[in-house]
Amino acid sequence: MDNYPYIIGGLPILSADFEVRSFDYGKIRDTICKSLSEKDCKLVEFLEFGFKDDNLGTHFYDLCSQKSNRFIREYYDFDLKVRKAKVAFISGKPEKDDSDDGKGISSVLEEKDIIERERRLDSLYWSKIDGIVKFDVLDINIILAFLAKAHIVDRWGRLDKEKGAEFLSKLVEDVRGTFQGVKYE
Repeated sequence: MDNYPYIIGGLPILSADFEVRSFDYGKIRDTICKSLSEKDCKLVEFLEFGFKDDNLGTHFYDLCSQKSNRFIREYYDFDLKVRKAKVAFISGKPEKDDSDDGKGISSVLEEKDIIERERRLDSLYWSKIDGIVKFDVLDINIILAFLAKAHIVDRWGRLDKEKGAEFLSKLVEDVRGTFQGVKYE
């Protein structure tokens, strides 16, 4: 028997302001997984596998599209759209996507402030997660959605605004300082 009502009833409330400082994603995940079946724990592991940029690639997204779990399929389908849009935007060749997701992503990528852009991208993810589980009640998708949101909160909680802004400023200056242009012969 699944413990979904028990697990979901014990989850803390997360907010999209991303300002939580005393948040321990690993501890919450471990507590959740102790009450999940082995099959559900494997879904959590798969979800988390995709949280690491080094693990993402064509093979991973192909696996996601074949998963029987709807949350995994839809979440990583959106993630792939965001990543493709970022690459197209950076290359100066953004593709026109008239879907609601495409319009939202394009709008966010035009943001000049890189910190605000990341915040708005995470807000898009947050909204997408809510949309995916809109009609779910007390099932594994609610738990996966919580963990996806918790991952966002954890990432922002680990950032120090002042140090992050200082690091980013230094990085931009370093990159500008090393660019010499291309010499054609």
